[in-house]
Amino acid sequence: MKRYRWIVSCAVLTLLVLSGCRKDTARYEPPVNPSFTFPGHIAASFPKPKEEGAKALPNLDFHIDNRVMRIWNKVPLPYQSHYDSLDLDMKVTSEAVVRILNEETKKVAVYNPRKKINRIDATGGKFRISIEIKGKPTLTYNMRIMTYGYNPDKFTWVKESTQLPIAAEEAKTFTLGDTQYWLARTSDGGGKLYSYTNTTFTEVADEALPVMLLPTTLIVDSKGLVWVLDKAGALYKSRDLKSWTKHPVGSVVLTQLVGETNKLDNQLVFTAIGREADTYASYEVTASGIEKKGNVPSGFPVTEAFVYTYNYSGATSTTLFGGKTAKGDAAPKSFFLSGSDKWGVTPYQTADQPLPMSGGLYLRTGNDSEIFVIGGTYPKTGDSNSIKRSVDRGITWKALPEQELPNGAFLARHHASGYATGSGNQLQVYIFGGIINGKPSQEIWHGLLDTTGGIINNWE
Repeated sequence: MKRYRWIVSCAVLTLLVLSGCRKDTARYEPPVNPSFTFPGHIAASFPKPKEEGAKALPNLDFHIDNRVMRIWNKVPLPYQSHYDSLDLDMKVTSEAVVRILNEETKKVAVYNPRKKINRIDATGGKFRISIEIKGKPTLTYNMRIMTYGYNPDKFTWVKESTQLPIAAEEAKTFTLGDTQYWLARTSDGGGKLYSYTNTTFTEVADEALPVMLLPTTLIVDSKGLVWVLDKAGALYKSRDLKSWTKHPVGSVVLTQLVGETNKLDNQLVFTAIGREADTYASYEVTASGIEKKGNVPSGFPVTEAFVYTYNYSGATSTTLFGGKTAKGDAAPKSFFLSGSDKWGVTPYQTADQPLPMSGGLYLRTGNDSEIFVIGGTYPKTGDSNSIKRSVDRGITWKALPEQELPNGAFLARHHASGYATGSGNQLQVYIFGGIINGKPSQEIWHGLLDTTGGIINNWE
């Protein structure tokens, strides 16, 4: 029986070898991306510039709308971008014949899904793509490479005719219910609260604000309770902004409110940073007091950090940007908290690219991933007139070109307040006061984008 099995195995092996040697037997290659009848994904990159020192254009990722048969880049190319070719990467079945017509030069390129790089003529940035598959209707898409026709980093600044009601040493805007408020502290330690619409302010009557409040520490929780610290590290809370209650913290001096964060079980807890003796730690604010959760790591910003929270997969994630360490130095790193009582160090902020150690005005826009930081005090250069923008939740920051006001340069300032509305070409920024040349200002500046140039190759 064993001898019989051995003979059969040898015969089968011999047939396989002989069949592989036949000249008319081709090697089988499975289709590349056989499931993509429609384009599954499209990306592009640009050749490296030949000119020395020239800046490379960013890679592109594309929207694909199979209803109206349109393809366009998700983020427009920077203002005044120039290009004449690009390398296209398209996920489509290898059974398809893909032709790309450049609408300006009329050149036609045949896309090969088996090639790593398909370089095409990109002059003008408008294309017509046809996808032909045997036995199926031909698909035709219009494709555009969109480019900013205006500078999205340069604002036109207008000085409002109205001024702030008082000159504030420190202030913050916040929203409670449907009303926007401006909480300010004057140089004598007194506090004032105003509601506002655009740049019209109305003083809130009958409020009994505690003295020496730190407006920049104010946080509104998900239940509508307002929390704020004073200069001595005491914690106050209010539900109606008129009556304020001191929350017991024992011998702990609180220095930073973080707000609501998620535990591993997704339960929300209110977190604060404080010190007892010379040791800084995280504390959970409970109904009757505070509970220590653990010491903060070295280099942690114990005060004046910007608290950035966002929802990720149903949980609240928190990152602290900028601020001062326990030694009073600029925090060299950003720290995050997500589903844990322990702080982690983000890998992307470095000491040579700092954020303000104090007094920076951080503004969030209608784009949930976009943050601005205006002015502030930096560790080596002092008070700054810089404006930086992040479009990726603070992973990277880009310094905007130096801004100009109608009467001259944008002055360095710290502890300004304000707000932003809209996003994209509808973005508007309002800056309230700030400390300029050592004195609190009552000026209000309104920044908006000059979008006259629109988006080049837009569908409109």
